[in-house]
Amino acid sequence: VAAQNGYLEVVKVLVEADDLEGSDQKLVNICLNNGTSAFYVAAQNGHLAVVEWLHEKKADMNLKSSGNASAFFIAAQNGHLDVCLFLFKQERQRLRQEAVVQQPDSMAMYIAKVLD
Repeated sequence: VAAQNGYLEVVKVLVEADDLEGSDQKLVNICLNNGTSAFYVAAQNGHLAVVEWLHEKKADMNLKSSGNASAFFIAAQNGHLDVCLFLFKQERQRLRQEAVVQQPDSMAMYIAKVLD
């Protein structure tokens, strides 16, 4: 909920507390039943500061929802161009290929072409 609503300071407290626990499965990459992670919902809702911070904490950008949508795809679908630009800069080649494979006529494909 913190990542979904853009509460960066709460996200930081939760992730950093998890880092102290020494768990093998880190909170930063845990997914809900629908396959969405904190990184995914932050991108989905356009919270760039949360996306950037989670990326620094090694959040997996490649995790996809149960509907097979990536963080880039959902950010593009929801019109969050600043998030798309950040994600595209991180993994240009993979995201370009993903946009082509997922839906060649999608907003994600359009944004990937424009950013390239």
